[in-house]
Amino acid sequence: MGRKALNKARKTDPAKVTAWMTVLFPKVQEMAIHKLTMDEYAALVGVTKATLYAYLPSKEALLKALLAEKLKGIAAYQGILSDDSLPHTQRLEKVLAQLAGELEGISNNFLSLLQKHFPAVWRDVEAFLELAFEHLGRFYASGMQAGSFRTFPPALLIANDRLYFRLMTDPDFLSGHGLSVQQALQSYLDLRFHGLISGDTSQ
Repeated sequence: MGRKALNKARKTDPAKVTAWMTVLFPKVQEMAIHKLTMDEYAALVGVTKATLYAYLPSKEALLKALLAEKLKGIAAYQGILSDDSLPHTQRLEKVLAQLAGELEGISNNFLSLLQKHFPAVWRDVEAFLELAFEHLGRFYASGMQAGSFRTFPPALLIANDRLYFRLMTDPDFLSGHGLSVQQALQSYLDLRFHGLISGDTSQ
């Protein structure tokens, strides 16, 4: 039996938790995250269990913080897409590079176990994707208006994105086709990039 978290006020130190999650993320990619105890998580971070509990009251809270840190890095795409100082095509190229770096190292094992055993945490992924679809829809419309992109109904593009991103976060699909999440997204964005661009790449 694992230790039951006590109902008491928790310490807050975002910088400290961020540092822990940065250390922890690559270490757990091929581990059974649902079976690891808080003692084992603490050992992986390099702190005592009591210290870990002082900031994160449960395994679910820890994994939520772990995922939030990764999503925070991925979310940098928002600033790139909204940078009006750059042509739309250059923004797409920069997003490709940024996402490739952020998604490197995310394993199918981690996605599978998170989705199966921690549905409340996985809902953060789903909420993140829905927000990303809103951003993409506005970006597509802006690029078409500027003449950078060929004209398609943005709603159809987003519907296509939604279907693909669901597959991209489906560990069974990825494993069944020998893909990592990074490879799947890179391939899709390459296709999207070349399919959207019009003859005018200066906008």
